[in-house]
Amino acid sequence: MKFVYLVLLLFISMSCNTIQTDYQEGADFSAFKTFAFHADNNTTNLNTQRAHNVLLKGLTSKGLSYLESSSPAQPADLLIRHHYATTVSSRYVYSGGGRYYHRNYHFDTGYTTQDTYRYLIIEFIQVKTNEVVWQGSSSGFNELTSSYETFAEAVNGMLKFYPPKPDSE
Repeated sequence: MKFVYLVLLLFISMSCNTIQTDYQEGADFSAFKTFAFHADNNTTNLNTQRAHNVLLKGLTSKGLSYLESSSPAQPADLLIRHHYATTVSSRYVYSGGGRYYHRNYHFDTGYTTQDTYRYLIIEFIQVKTNEVVWQGSSSGFNELTSSYETFAEAVNGMLKFYPPKPDSE
């Protein structure tokens, strides 16, 4: 029975996206009216296209206008950059109890396992200062095999927190 609970817990934790956002205090988000995609994200792979489509829909629904050809003469207020990060976490799994053997207590052996966590990270860069003013991340993400629905869930989950609402103290 414990095995069933362990498998269920593992399945639930792997299927959940954890969304976190952060922003630069003091940034005037009402001043941002236009956006463009960062030059780092101008590749034409499927995941970049999916991320662009979801971001385009989400940000235009928030009242921002997309500038397809942002230039120094007419710069966008924000550059949108997305990328992936991967972290690996190792942990030791204890596989049994100990026992007395020749007056010494010996532990049974366990094993080490590694968990890989993948994150989609989206950054909003203010063009005038070249500083990140807003950032969102979503874990539980596989950048190699994600569908449009997976991107939409992750990106729209992050965009719920844009523009940020500072805590009133």
